[in-house]
Amino acid sequence: MPEAIALRLRTLRDIEGVLGSFVIGERGELLGRDVTAACGSEVLALVGGRLQQLCDAFVSADIGGPFESTTLYFPQYKLHIRALAN
Repeated sequence: MPEAIALRLRTLRDIEGVLGSFVIGERGELLGRDVTAACGSEVLALVGGRLQQLCDAFVSADIGGPFESTTLYFPQYKLHIRALAN
């Protein structure tokens, strides 16, 4: 994992309520992570693929432009998803 990505992800923990973060690539591959050890890289790789499918579904639904962001709500937490340039 590139150190620059890891460093930026660690700074997100300074935000109240942030438990961890991760970055996936255009094909859903895991590029970087800062989450607890309980959530292994293999789990994040599976999640990454599913998140990429979700983002692709938003784009193919043609609901007004490229995908930018969404939030998934769960009983114990929220997962914020945001598209990044490059």
